Amino acid sequence: MGAEIFILGIPFGIMLTLVTGPIFLEVVNTTLHKGKTKAILIEIGAVLADFNYIMVSYLFTVSLTQKIKSIEIIEIIGGIILIIYGIYYYKKKEKIKPIKKEKEKENYILYYIIKGYVINIVNVSVFIYWTSLVVLLGTYYGLNDNNVIVFFGTILLTYIILGYIKIYIIHYYGKGFSEKQKRGIKKTISYLIILLGAFITSKAIYKYV
Repeated sequence: MGAEIFILGIPFGIMLTLVTGPIFLEVVNTTLHKGKTKAILIEIGAVLADFNYIMVSYLFTVSLTQKIKSIEIIEIIGGIILIIYGIYYYKKKEKIKPIKKEKEKENYILYYIIKGYVINIVNVSVFIYWTSLVVLLGTYYGLNDNNVIVFFGTILLTYIILGYIKIYIIHYYGKGFSEKQKRGIKKTISYLIILLGAFITSKAIYKYV
């Protein structure tokens, strides 16, 4: 069971690394204009925000499960949330904005960690993403402490490792992904999220009826 959940978490960690949202673009910008060290600090802040959202999503889902006794209803809600998120992510347009030259902060370590945290924590779609994954985990494996730690620990660890590799590639090999590559990645991830949501929803409806 633990091995299955570990393997399940890896693709979601990869997906999280490639999602071209605000934190992705900020990391690209910072890597190009400020260096990889500051970009890594932003990633650390983003991970802290993700951890907070995981805790909130977990408590929210557990509370919802206690109020709605039918697990199929929870699955349908989670599936619909995934579909909506996939469509929203597909249609949302993101552009890299040039970073203005500014005087370097004295305590830049804390500054960039907080910056990454704030950018991620104000992004409501991040909460939707983590809530959907909590529902997915609860649907197929249950929300006991061990499952939650293994699943989300794997996702965050994968994200951290691949995030550093991503920063390294951008720093040493030019300006990172081309616009065409980013569109392709975005489209692929959107389709995968929508298909996953449709699968969960249809399976739940089938069991419910």
